[in-house]
Amino acid sequence: MEIEKDSIVRMTIIMCFYLQRGYALNTKYNAIPLGTAISTILGHIATMFGWGFFSFVMIFAWVFGGNSDTTFIHFYSELNSTQGRVVNVVETNMSVNDQFVWANVYEYNDQDGNLYVRDAFTTGYAFSINEQVDVKYVVSSPEYARVDNTRNAMLSPWGLLIFILPVIGLLIIFLGLKNGWKQYQKMRVNNTAFIESNRWPIKEVLVPVIFVGPHIWYLLTLF
Repeated sequence: MEIEKDSIVRMTIIMCFYLQRGYALNTKYNAIPLGTAISTILGHIATMFGWGFFSFVMIFAWVFGGNSDTTFIHFYSELNSTQGRVVNVVETNMSVNDQFVWANVYEYNDQDGNLYVRDAFTTGYAFSINEQVDVKYVVSSPEYARVDNTRNAMLSPWGLLIFILPVIGLLIIFLGLKNGWKQYQKMRVNNTAFIESNRWPIKEVLVPVIFVGPHIWYLLTLF
C-alpha cells in the first residue's frame, strides 16, 4: 500500500514534536492551594510596590492632569476670529511658580449670532471687566474657543505628562505579576514545593523611577 509523501511529512513533524516535548506528557503537576496560588501570583514585591507607586502618583495625576488643557486637539480645524468681552474675573486657588491663576470669563458670538460664555485662564495677571479680547473659535464647533496668550484650563497641556508616572506604575505591576506567575508555574512543576525569594527587580523598577522621574518633574515645573 503506497503512502502519500504529504502524509509521511505530516506524521514525521508530529512525531518530532512529541519526542521533543515528550517530557511534558509525563510531568506531574502539584496541587497548589488556592490561597498559596493567589499570594504567589499577586504577592510579588514588585507587584505590591507597583500598586503603592501607582496609587500615590494617581493623586497628582488627577490634580494636575485633570486641570490641564485638553481642548487643543480641537483647534487643528478651520478657525474663525471674532471679538469677545470679559464679563467677570475670578482668582482661583491654583498657583504656578508662586503666581496665582486667574479665570477670565468672557462672552462672544459666532458667525450665526449665537452667544457663548467661556473661561480664559491666565497666570500672574488678569483682564479687566468689559475689556475686548481677540477670540478664535472652531467653525464646525463654535463652543470651542480660545483667547490669544491664554489657555482653556488652569494648567497647560504639559500637565498631561504627569500620566506617564501611573503608566510606569502599571508597568511595574505587570512585571511583578509576570514574575509571580513564573514562580507559581515552578511550584506546580517541581516535585517538591518550590519557594523562590522575591528578588527586587532592580532594572525593571529603579531604572524608570530614577531616570524618567526627574525629567517628568522638571517638565511639570516649566508650566
